[in-house]
Amino acid sequence: MTELWNYTFTLTIFIVVVEMILSGFWNTTYFRIGIPIFKYKLPRNSPSRLPKTNEAIARKLPSSIFPPIRVYKLATDEFAFREALWPMSYKITYTPIMRGSLKYFRDEVQVTGLINWSAIIFFMIFASIPLTSGEGRLDLWMVPLFLCIIEGSIYAIQVKRYMKVAEIAAQKTSRY
Repeated sequence: MTELWNYTFTLTIFIVVVEMILSGFWNTTYFRIGIPIFKYKLPRNSPSRLPKTNEAIARKLPSSIFPPIRVYKLATDEFAFREALWPMSYKITYTPIMRGSLKYFRDEVQVTGLINWSAIIFFMIFASIPLTSGEGRLDLWMVPLFLCIIEGSIYAIQVKRYMKVAEIAAQKTSRY
């Protein structure tokens, strides 16, 4: 069993590092392909105009006690966004559950949240703790329950922030 946990730990570290590299370098495929866990659409005010730069969206986002949202232009009508990897201030920080994609369509703006690989791995590890203990201890179920509460709270925070990205993108399109 120890060998399995060593393998799992090594795999987890590897996945977290790879995910940070892909996210940090704004890998286009990483921000376009994944398992969607959030989708939000709003009508566009001005279908003819699109933001020209990353900053056109990012500077409109309100400041928060959480790490700032960074935006990166993937294509003329598509942006990727995520929380800052290394926030330079003492804000409340969390391990993101998802990464964001902002896509402009003719009459609407769509924000999609794709689940991060690390969130899946952490959930699987913590969910397996009571199953692999072999002792049938009921108190070990508190670990995955606690994780679900934490991840649910982080998801709720991100949903609210991602909705704000969509609202700004839809409302401010004509002013870029």
